Amino acid sequence: MFVSKIRTGLTNIFKDEKGQNIVEFALITPILLVLFMGVFDFGWLLHKQIQLDHATREAARRAVVGADNAAAKQIVYDTCSFEVTEDMITIEVQDENGVPVSDPEDRTPDYYYSISVDINDVDFITPLKALVDAIGVVNLHSESVFIIE
Repeated sequence: MFVSKIRTGLTNIFKDEKGQNIVEFALITPILLVLFMGVFDFGWLLHKQIQLDHATREAARRAVVGADNAAAKQIVYDTCSFEVTEDMITIEVQDENGVPVSDPEDRTPDYYYSISVDINDVDFITPLKALVDAIGVVNLHSESVFIIE
């Protein structure tokens, strides 16, 4: 009889679910925060990559129909909503065989005009960058190659 009363009392204590929701919320909140930060940062990086692809494609297209390299670089600067510096941009002109020519302003027909942009160690918009730095840095690259007309 005494043992059954103790057993009943213990089961009543363990059946009490007050505070269970708070504990579950406290356990799952950090996981959800990291997940949401990852979604925001991935979206931000994807947005930057799409802008970079568009900028290099537009700059190369304009360069093969007559614009000079300074104008092509300016198109990249104007198209991107984030900072792109001159040392991130590489312009190369290749002959029909793919051999680079010495003058990057050469617009000989049937040559290839190549412009590429490399952005190293991209910034994130959330504090998740500290976790990613432990794994490695995030770099963005875009290249467009067109035949000169």
